[in-house]
Amino acid sequence: AVLAMHTIYTNCPTLLPDAPETIEKFISEENDVSARRNAFNFLVVAAQDRAVKFLQQYRENNDMNEAGDVFQLAILDFIKTMIQVSPYDKAKYVPLIFTVMQSKNPAVAYQCATTLLRLSSSPTAIKHAAQIFVNLLTTHSDANVRLIALDRLKDMRRDFPEALQESIMEIVRGLNTSNADLRLQVLQLTLDLITHKTVEAFVQAMKKELVKSQGETDASSDSQQEYRQQIVKAIHASVSRHPTIAPTVVPTLLDYVCETGASSYDVIVIIREVMQKIPELRNDILQRLVTVFPLIANQKVLRTVLWLFGIHCQGSEQIKSIIEQLREALSPLPLASSSSLAQLTGSVGDQAELSPIEAAKATTTTTVREDGTYVQSVAYVEKGRDSDNSGEVGVRAQIVAGDFFLAATLANTLAKLVVRGFKTHASAETKEELKSEANRIIHELIAFGLSGKGAALIDNDSHERIRLALTVANNPVNEFLLNFVEDSHEAYNNVQPIIVSKDEDADKENANANIIRADAPIIFVQLNSAVDSGLHGALSAAADDVLAAVSNETIDSNGEGSNFMSKLHRVRQLSGFNDPVYIEAAVTVHQYDVLIEWSVINQTKDTLTNLCIEVAAMGDMRLCDRPQYLTVAPFATATLKTSLKVSSTETGIIYGSCLFDTSSQERRCVILNEINVDIIDYIKPATVGIQEFRSMWALFEWENKIMVSTDITELWEFIERVTVVTNMKPLEEKPEEDCGFLSSSLYARSVFGEDALAHASLERNDDGRIEGVVRIRSKTQAIALGLGEKLSKRQRLTGNPVGGSAAGSSLSGGHGKGDAGISGDALKHIVVSGGRDE
Repeated sequence: AVLAMHTIYTNCPTLLPDAPETIEKFISEENDVSARRNAFNFLVVAAQDRAVKFLQQYRENNDMNEAGDVFQLAILDFIKTMIQVSPYDKAKYVPLIFTVMQSKNPAVAYQCATTLLRLSSSPTAIKHAAQIFVNLLTTHSDANVRLIALDRLKDMRRDFPEALQESIMEIVRGLNTSNADLRLQVLQLTLDLITHKTVEAFVQAMKKELVKSQGETDASSDSQQEYRQQIVKAIHASVSRHPTIAPTVVPTLLDYVCETGASSYDVIVIIREVMQKIPELRNDILQRLVTVFPLIANQKVLRTVLWLFGIHCQGSEQIKSIIEQLREALSPLPLASSSSLAQLTGSVGDQAELSPIEAAKATTTTTVREDGTYVQSVAYVEKGRDSDNSGEVGVRAQIVAGDFFLAATLANTLAKLVVRGFKTHASAETKEELKSEANRIIHELIAFGLSGKGAALIDNDSHERIRLALTVANNPVNEFLLNFVEDSHEAYNNVQPIIVSKDEDADKENANANIIRADAPIIFVQLNSAVDSGLHGALSAAADDVLAAVSNETIDSNGEGSNFMSKLHRVRQLSGFNDPVYIEAAVTVHQYDVLIEWSVINQTKDTLTNLCIEVAAMGDMRLCDRPQYLTVAPFATATLKTSLKVSSTETGIIYGSCLFDTSSQERRCVILNEINVDIIDYIKPATVGIQEFRSMWALFEWENKIMVSTDITELWEFIERVTVVTNMKPLEEKPEEDCGFLSSSLYARSVFGEDALAHASLERNDDGRIEGVVRIRSKTQAIALGLGEKLSKRQRLTGNPVGGSAAGSSLSGGHGKGDAGISGDALKHIVVSGGRDE
């Protein structure tokens, strides 16, 4: 009844002149929440003064927390409307928002918080808004809601960092989830909020999370190891910014040096920096490293620990104890003892009489260089010998397995220890003892590498380095060779300030992100109608900032926002002009959903009843709304809205059909054209460190290789073309000189936190044309395939390459079939193969 009166009064107010008085009396006596909401919306449109009067009376006589969520949302909409009309009455409505904020409904609390942030900058309002977002982050069960709350906290970090710094420990509680992307984003947020007051509590919380992840049932899984690695990186960042907490962190981190995962290397990197910055801790850390050295399984950790031994050992007794520990780690000597040789060769049998090549099998190893190119090396391993030593630990097991790079590092460490021992005030007998013991171990390494009794023969580079270390150990007082020891220490001292300066530059860039230029235009919302069209988009955004705050962020690659002209560009014709129903749709892609606004025009002389639009989505999209049924008069227009929830980055297709009943009760159907949702709408440029880029490049399973076929002649211009097509960002700066070839890495991240990597290797041939390849890698097939197809279609400025839209691209990776979800046209040009392409 209220809705009927609303419609009648809106169209013909003279038919119900006393409708506002009737509705005001009705709303004061009505207890049904939906009816009260509808009545209040009528007063907002027809008589705003009566709506304000009712709201004041209702607040005085009732508890706003028990008003019902739909009525509370209507109140918030009314407050936003009134403040936009009369900004000077803001103080009258802000206390009402605080009252409604106590609602237990998360949607109401979220809208109250976002509205407060736009209406008030007082510390109390900011604190309450932050508390609501933190509660949503830590208590809500829906991962998408948590991500939205986390995005709002990131916005607050940019505008109100001081308010969030006090709530950092509550934000850390958001780590209590199984969503890996959410955990990573929470860690990134908290790292920017650490201060000298909260750093100790934050590090203690990270230590607890580290122990907790170690004790879980799936502690050895890839996700848990990656999570521990992220925690260690967070501790690393905290220690780098606040070195005073290092003494409390190092004892706990040393327990994780012996892990087999990647987190152990991050731990040893932290310890290396602590030893460099705080000399007082070096002796204690060295003693602990000597104790755990036989249990270390990671080759990179072993090499780093050996480097630390050679750099930071000072006293003769300490040097002697470390050399003894290294000898015990290699025991029993020789490395290929008679018993072990019998065990290794006993399984060969009759192959003993064969030639070395015939009695061995070729093992091909593929490695990725820094420029993204691939290098293959072939090693011959004796047949019947098990070269898989992944379960073994210690330096001896790694060297016997064929890691002669580690053997060269060990030899260099022994040479440095001998040189440092000769610099001490030890007796001549002690110095000669150190020298002889080191020479014995180095000679054993050379003999074992050349004997061919290991998993592989020693390579020339490692052999040369071990020989050089032997020369240094035999001449420990030679002034020319002393630089061999000191240069490595000086090199690390020179690199460390560069890393620190990069971090400081990044902090300054973030701090200056919100600085407004002196010549920037000042926007007056009240003068909206008098400005030129150049500022119209900015004025519209400022006037409707409250609505933008509480809505999902709109993704618009053109940067035009949600204005009318931008909406016209998104309109798509879905039916023909001769169909009984003409339908257009405006598609708006948000971060977490897709909104379709249907415009339906009845082109017949009959009234169409039970008209609805049925939608089916292909891809990772889920329909949120039920079909709406309408009655459309002859030649009339109707509007419908449909929302689809998106949970991952994937190119999707939306199919639809319009069903309706004619005047003769005949059910008819109009098939609509499909709507394609572009994957580029979800990809945003981002920045990542080069080490993290290489790490992800080695881990990601799906790779799409696109052969370059373009009419662009400048190398960097082609890289800029790739950034425009794929929304990626180059990690390197433009080279100053054009040398005829170029290698560039690019990175982007989806709105769901998924990473997209690309590497371009380009060269200009004699004809001036660009040749090369662009590799795109990702965890998911959809991103690798979608970005590769986009680049294949648009890498030319004047048209598609000969052979089709995806010519020259190949997709590889995954553990199963690689052709799931690929269209028929794409399959003509994309070669799909199972297995991982290293």
